[in-house]
Amino acid sequence: SSTSEQIKWAAEQGLDATVFEQTLHSEATMFATQNARDATIAYDIRVTPSIVVDGRYLTTAAMIGNASRVSQVLDRLLELASAARRGGLP
Repeated sequence: SSTSEQIKWAAEQGLDATVFEQTLHSEATMFATQNARDATIAYDIRVTPSIVVDGRYLTTAAMIGNASRVSQVLDRLLELASAARRGGLP
């Protein structure tokens, strides 16, 4: 969608259109957007949602299989990442 459509939508949601537009075009937003693009390429992300934990473990909704397991899977990936940082795993 165009920028004007995004601003219109934001205003319809009760946001200050001027502040929204300034934020949309801010250096911080541009930086975050570029970082997201770079991560998408670096992790070869092909579907959304995708979650990368500690730069090591990638999972997707399809890999998890069902929404009720998301927390369980993420907890396990966080445990693995923590252990790896302590030298407990390769």
